Amino acid sequence: MRKLLTFLVLPFFSLLLLACENEPAAPEVDYTLQLAYEVDGEPVLPETMQYTTQSGYRYSISKLEYYISDIRLIAADGKIKPVVGVHYVNFLDNSTSLIRLPDDASGTYTSLTCNIGIGPDMNKTAALPNTLANANMAWPDQMGGGYHFLKLEGTYEAGNGAGVKGYAMHLGKNENLVKVTLAKDFRLDKNRPQFKLVMNVNEWFSNPRAIDFEVDGTFSMYDQQYMQKLVLNGATVFKFADEND
Repeated sequence: MRKLLTFLVLPFFSLLLLACENEPAAPEVDYTLQLAYEVDGEPVLPETMQYTTQSGYRYSISKLEYYISDIRLIAADGKIKPVVGVHYVNFLDNSTSLIRLPDDASGTYTSLTCNIGIGPDMNKTAALPNTLANANMAWPDQMGGGYHFLKLEGTYEAGNGAGVKGYAMHLGKNENLVKVTLAKDFRLDKNRPQFKLVMNVNEWFSNPRAIDFEVDGTFSMYDQQYMQKLVLNGATVFKFADEND
């Protein structure tokens, strides 16, 4: 009987060991990109009227949602490490502000490129997974369909006794994809597995086109010229965080 049990059990354990050997090894390091937010050096606090645009309006931020996509890490020799996927980000939800990088992301890089928004291949109605976040970011079909690239909303002090008004900076449509290029030498390895990008929200209202709510309007969605100003400004909203941030 003992010989029979040995005869039956040994092949089982051999197969089990073989299966374990064939399992892919877990990555040694989780490489990540963290997204953070400021207004000209100050942390972003939602629903607080403590920021000032270049045009002189005090304003608050209640909503900041966007997609970041086509992230590419570029090495000195021109080799590109792509970060696959379209990433929905909500500054009120910290879980959306951490993006997983490829397991083999270790290396030295000289620049990064990305899009704020979604490329034409995926910017189509219902192209993204049917989540509540994606559904809420849908761009109207009568305006071409696809998704909002950006929703930046809040209130501002209009001045001259006009009180507080709301603003809604919305971007969508393929021609309004925001392309970002950031140059900086940085390295990823097991001792430094993460790097951080900081969005200066004030840049959406400032550079190179100063947004004046009382002149340009408070709602961009149906105004292509207005959205193009935001596209130009959006190219400079991100920067690499300082080493000690």
